[in-house]
Amino acid sequence: IRFVSFSSAVNREGKWSRTFHINQLIGRWRQEGRFEDILRGWSDEQFPIYNHAPTPNRSSKAIDDPVAFSIERAALPLFGFANFGCLLIAYYHCHDTAKTMLWIPRRSKSKRTWPGRLDVTVGGGIIAGETALSTIIRECTEEASLDANFVQENIHSVGFISFPNRSATGWMLPGFYYLFDLLLPSDGSVQPQINAADGEVEGFELMDTQTVLENLLAGAFKPSSALALVDFLIRHSFLTEDTDAQFAEVCLALRQYMPLPIPWRL
Repeated sequence: IRFVSFSSAVNREGKWSRTFHINQLIGRWRQEGRFEDILRGWSDEQFPIYNHAPTPNRSSKAIDDPVAFSIERAALPLFGFANFGCLLIAYYHCHDTAKTMLWIPRRSKSKRTWPGRLDVTVGGGIIAGETALSTIIRECTEEASLDANFVQENIHSVGFISFPNRSATGWMLPGFYYLFDLLLPSDGSVQPQINAADGEVEGFELMDTQTVLENLLAGAFKPSSALALVDFLIRHSFLTEDTDAQFAEVCLALRQYMPLPIPWRL
């Protein structure tokens, strides 16, 4: 099978029809016990699947919306659809030691994916109808008990990376991640805190950049978060051409081209 497609009748009704029919199909597979290794992670979260952006050879008149349809998050790997998320690193500069300190959480051992691994300060998937910014602000309050107004006033959008991911059982789940930095006051007046009701994180700890690098080399981080942290170390000049013999290769690896549709606006 090279590809699958919606019928002409479904396509004529637009993205809501496509969304309805594909989720009906996936729901039936779940009820029948098919693809249990994937669908047991059912989240009841709808993730957007994008149309290709218009080009001179692809008229925008043929595309009524950047979003082609939405699909249950757990089912993304069944079709090789891209997962879009956002990752934030909260940090501060310690005046006493002149070190940059990062707030690093450890994922709950009850998490279905990467339990007990180290992570970026805050992260989350972008559900249908949300933007990267609205998602990361919401996740900051839910996962780290950070004040939404403080986050909105101090957050910085710093990039976009790709992650050509494949699961241990062979399912493809390519990822694209919006990156954010959040510089916190050096006096410790603003710190991430565990949200017991959320249950995503076991605890937060401070790490200097050398400790972060050592844990990266030891494979202690969730893979997508490891990429975001490497990007942070590069952007803040803790990893440079002088310190890493494979610097150029690492930089290119963070933004590998994947011929998949990504968010766009007319």
